[in-house]
Amino acid sequence: MYSAKRWAKSELDCSLEMFEHVAENLINYSFNVIAYETNEVMRRLTLATITFAPLTLITGYFVRVCLPIMKLNGREHIPIRRG
Repeated sequence: MYSAKRWAKSELDCSLEMFEHVAENLINYSFNVIAYETNEVMRRLTLATITFAPLTLITGYFVRVCLPIMKLNGREHIPIRRG
């Protein structure tokens, strides 16, 4: 009788350890999925930054250098050729 209780207790302990490992693996998997999705978002943001940062710098240079020269010449607008 005593050995049956001991056997049941050891089986329960083994089952609990297995459940603990499975739960730990599921938690790790969910964190890894979230990390992968975050990496994909960061990759897209990096590509957008690589694309638009030079355009922003060129526009800023144009505004600081060319527009004050146009204002000195009496032009308050950017000339647009039509036709």
